[in-house]
Amino acid sequence: MDWATIQAHWDTFGPQLLDRWGRLTDEDIRAARAGRDDLVHRILKCYRIEPELARRHVDDWIKSASAPASSHDPAMSMPAVSEQSIPAVSH
Repeated sequence: MDWATIQAHWDTFGPQLLDRWGRLTDEDIRAARAGRDDLVHRILKCYRIEPELARRHVDDWIKSASAPASSHDPAMSMPAVSEQSIPAVSH
C-alpha cells in the first residue's frame, strides 16, 4: 500500500488509525489526512516517542494497511494471485 492510495480511500483507512493508535483524536485523524508527515507529527505529539520510531511505525502501518472486504473498490479487495497458484492448462 502507499500513502496516495490511503489518502484516496481515507474514509476506509482513517478509522483504522484509531485501531492502531488509540490516543489519536478525531481532530488528529482529520489533520493526518493531509499527509504522512502530518500523521507522524500527531503520533509524536500523542505518544512522545522519537521521530524516527514514529516514522517507522507509520511506514510499517502503510505497508501492512489493507482495505476491508466491504471496500467499494474491487481492485482493493482482490487477493493477489501468483503464477504458482494458477493451475496449468493442457491443450
